[in-house]
Amino acid sequence: MEERDKKYYRFITHHEYEKVVYGETPESWVEKRIYNGEYEITKEDEKSPYILYIDDKYMVKDETSSAQVGFRVWFIGALLMILPFAVEAIYADHPISEFHWFGFVAFFAIVFLSAFLGYYSFFHPPYIYNRLDGTVTMPLMYGKGSCTMEFSKLKYGLSTSRMGSTSLTLVLPKPRTWGRDMGGSSPQTVISLYTWYMDKNRPLPRGKAFDPYRERDFQRRKAEGFPEPLYPSFIHTPEHTPEHEAERAASQRTNIETFYRETGSEWYSPEKHGTWEIAKMIYSDTDITPQAYIVLRYEFEDGRIIYARADQYGYIDRPSKTEKFNVEIVKDKEKQVTFLDKVMDLIT
Repeated sequence: MEERDKKYYRFITHHEYEKVVYGETPESWVEKRIYNGEYEITKEDEKSPYILYIDDKYMVKDETSSAQVGFRVWFIGALLMILPFAVEAIYADHPISEFHWFGFVAFFAIVFLSAFLGYYSFFHPPYIYNRLDGTVTMPLMYGKGSCTMEFSKLKYGLSTSRMGSTSLTLVLPKPRTWGRDMGGSSPQTVISLYTWYMDKNRPLPRGKAFDPYRERDFQRRKAEGFPEPLYPSFIHTPEHTPEHEAERAASQRTNIETFYRETGSEWYSPEKHGTWEIAKMIYSDTDITPQAYIVLRYEFEDGRIIYARADQYGYIDRPSKTEKFNVEIVKDKEKQVTFLDKVMDLIT
């Protein structure tokens, strides 16, 4: 076992939630999807107290720094609250037995709460994102250990503050625990980072902190045959270098090109053809089962022919509706033509 595994590997403690979350519905949770790539972890972030360790397998984030700030604010505020009573006890001409009862209660309450919150904030277990095994280790309440669950089964929701701001919240699988505010600039940006990192079949997310590990991660995925992504994305998630991108594209074309393709036709590439819309392939209005790995043939007015393939969720790249083109479905080794009518549902 590698040194990093000895330090950060955790066994799964929960395969499902112990209790149904109050008010839970299928629409309650934020879908694990890459919405954008705005969250980048830089080398400066790596040196911050919030990130304890980061590479192509583990991302370990520490929550104690923010908890300690909250503890200090509480402690200073509490001291200021009892300061008038302390001054009265020192300078007023009254015996200590006549000191106001509120002062005694406040003093001992602050001592107790400070010890309690101080332990929680300074001995708080970190979050451990295990990219290769697909698990997340999360701290429980009051520093009482951690729990570990598969990322694919975790539930993320939205919480709104009194000021109207919305943040991403992680619901822990163990009952009687608070939801964890995941912070960040926006819920979509935060879930995008975690989803991108935890999708071991995609390149590592943007950010210089991951640069030292991109080659090793690429070679691993190459040895595995560049398997399909685990989670859908609204954006292109390219390799770190054009050479790696070309190698992966060539490998994937070899895997899927089992039909005749015209000379001069191309596979869709964001770098060459620009960013297209993302659509979802389903069978019909009444059968919304995704058409996974289906191949589409786009023929444009100017004679260009471009092919694209759906992922395991049926998501596929499609030209803008402003362009004029015909589209056909390609199946098996021979080309079976079926014009799309309502099977393509554009995601908004």
